[in-house]
Amino acid sequence: MEQKSEAYYYDLSHKEERWDQGDNKRFITLINETAKDVLEIGCGTASIVPWLKKEITYTGVDISALAIQRAKQFHAGRERTSFICESVDSLNLRPESYDVVAAFNSLEHVRNPKKMLTLILRALKPNGHIILTGPNLDLPWSTPNGIRHYKAHQIFFFRLLRMGDYIKRIFGFLPFRTIPENYTESTGKYEKPDDDLRHVLSSFEVITWLTRNHIEITYTPQFPACRSYKDYIKRAITFLPGMRYYGRHFTVIGKKK
Repeated sequence: MEQKSEAYYYDLSHKEERWDQGDNKRFITLINETAKDVLEIGCGTASIVPWLKKEITYTGVDISALAIQRAKQFHAGRERTSFICESVDSLNLRPESYDVVAAFNSLEHVRNPKKMLTLILRALKPNGHIILTGPNLDLPWSTPNGIRHYKAHQIFFFRLLRMGDYIKRIFGFLPFRTIPENYTESTGKYEKPDDDLRHVLSSFEVITWLTRNHIEITYTPQFPACRSYKDYIKRAITFLPGMRYYGRHFTVIGKKK
């Protein structure tokens, strides 16, 4: 990612993130009521920190040196706060050390999402909570910005692969499709959300994986009220196998059994 684009991205996200509305408010309430030690993976500039109780020990991890630098500047006066500049692949966390592990819009940016999820579950204390958010790309014909540098035949082939992924999902397999080279890696530019997307995140795949690994799902968003015939069509899609969570942003809270 170009330095100028990276700085713009982190400054913009820090200013726009609100933690007193919608599901974000739910996350803050959960953390403040249940946690003493919190880990955030892909923390960016850690805009969540001012919303946490002072008694909570917070650790933020991000691969971007610029993001960690900005985070340290923004939260220099807060005690019980530390930051680590490291990739998920090389991260070594103490097992069962955190009451809450969160990854807000981060899982879609890693090459090995299963490894990241395994790391999170290992670091989580018994009865601890996992919080995940991201774009929901359940639909086989979803075309994320991460492949907008593809030519027409590449997009066609990508959709065929995604249709194969969906069929696998029906039979209980979880492909966790990743992109070999995303738009940002190919062009060096970050211009639209998820230009740097690597993992074609499916709510169904991730939530199914979590339940198979002893995580009790305590919250996912409800399907919004239908106000048009298009909404009813979308609602009907959720009854198809492997599409239960379609039509909603990927948001999940789980509890380690």
